[in-house]
Amino acid sequence: MLDVKIVNGKIVDIENKRIIEGNIGIGEGIITEIGRVSSEAKEVIDAKGHYISPGFIDIHMHEEDFSLTKKQEYDISETMLNMGVTTCVVGNCGNNRQSIDELAEFINEKGNPVNYMSYIGHNYLRNIVGNSDIYKKSTKEQISKMQALACKAIDNGAVGISYGLEYCPGIDTDEAIEITKEIQGRKDLLLAAHYRKDSKFALDAIREMATIGKETEIPFQISHLSSCSAFGNMTEALNLIDD
Repeated sequence: MLDVKIVNGKIVDIENKRIIEGNIGIGEGIITEIGRVSSEAKEVIDAKGHYISPGFIDIHMHEEDFSLTKKQEYDISETMLNMGVTTCVVGNCGNNRQSIDELAEFINEKGNPVNYMSYIGHNYLRNIVGNSDIYKKSTKEQISKMQALACKAIDNGAVGISYGLEYCPGIDTDEAIEITKEIQGRKDLLLAAHYRKDSKFALDAIREMATIGKETEIPFQISHLSSCSAFGNMTEALNLIDD
């Protein structure tokens, strides 16, 4: 028996570029049948007049800010769910709005409308180890502490490290690479970065991010490509990424 059967919905058939009306069967969290579904289900949802879609994944957003919500309610998560987003990747742009542990504790206590994945932010770590000057490079001791903190966060479930290069000019390429020392080569992780500078500087920013990805041997996701390279150099930016 299926767990859920969604009936009478509009289903987007991407391969054949058409919309069909039909049913979807879900068992153990997996779509098992599409089209005519004759199997019985524990729960039946009538989706007449509505489109049926799996939840969207937002790979770049920012989590709840407990300094604003006072841990009383969800704000961002509810909004994302209303837009069809069911998995949110947070801790972007080098910034965590609070520790990942504190976010996890809140989720465990309150439940959560969406699934969360989180980076540990480089800029956030700089503040933790005592470098609050955005124009200053971190010391060797501070970098060593960040290496350990990054490892701890990843051991506790963080999906990788994010950078906010524009927000913290004191971060040079070497520091960005050095904080990954203990996790280099991990293909199960991900790095992500907010551009160092956009417009005519976007191509140099992409080259820097490519260098970080190559040196760390960790997959790298460039954030804000559409806005940071949308100054007449998008073709060059895409070609550079392909290269």
